[in-house]
Amino acid sequence: MIEFRDLSFRYHKDRMILQDLSSSVPGGKITALLGPNGTGKTTLIYCALGWLRPLRGDIFINGKDIQDFSRNELSRTLALVPQQETIPFPLRVIDYALFGRAPYLKPLESPGKDDYQIAREMLKRLSIKYMENWSVRELSGGEKQLVLIARALTQQPECLLLDEPTTHLDPANRHRILRIMKSLAESGKTIFFTTHSPEEALSVAGHCMFLNNRTIVSQGKTEDILTSENLTELYGIHAEIEDTEKGRTLLWPL
Repeated sequence: MIEFRDLSFRYHKDRMILQDLSSSVPGGKITALLGPNGTGKTTLIYCALGWLRPLRGDIFINGKDIQDFSRNELSRTLALVPQQETIPFPLRVIDYALFGRAPYLKPLESPGKDDYQIAREMLKRLSIKYMENWSVRELSGGEKQLVLIARALTQQPECLLLDEPTTHLDPANRHRILRIMKSLAESGKTIFFTTHSPEEALSVAGHCMFLNNRTIVSQGKTEDILTSENLTELYGIHAEIEDTEKGRTLLWPL
């Protein structure tokens, strides 16, 4: 689905953030991208979206060079759910979700009946259609995250990119978001998300990538990559993974 080839990136003349990075995100699966703070996880996502231009290297989406996509074509293929988004106006939830239809509209064209129907279907899919007339500025953190996902799904993308989607959420909302991600993958969507939680990767991701020292240091099936040794090396603290009857459990002994 997404392939990075010898990718390097830096901000202005600052230190290199990504260097000679090569990796691929398989289609129709959930891929988790883990790594310490400041290693470039968000930068890699922004490069995939075409928002940042690499210093060198190539990015391919479904085998096609990202440089050959139009802006609208790329927005119909990939959609972002950011960590957070400041919404300065008291928009209704339905109107905010309709921003996802922008790649399908002509300049200055207003959303039509079909666009509203698609947006409402996505709200219904996430079980938040009852909120469609609520103001986005009055939503809780968990509710707002669901609305961000609804806006992204309204773009009808093939691939959903989520940047730390469960940050600052309570356990119930974290579980809800992860369950939605799993459901979307089961319906054929490609899911690529960054996280600081190996536990989340263990619970939903079939594929895993470790980003450190400006490049991908490990990648493959989650069960092969998420090991005590790899996590200890990645984060620099001792990690233990235990296999139980209910699955794998991660421990960070003090």
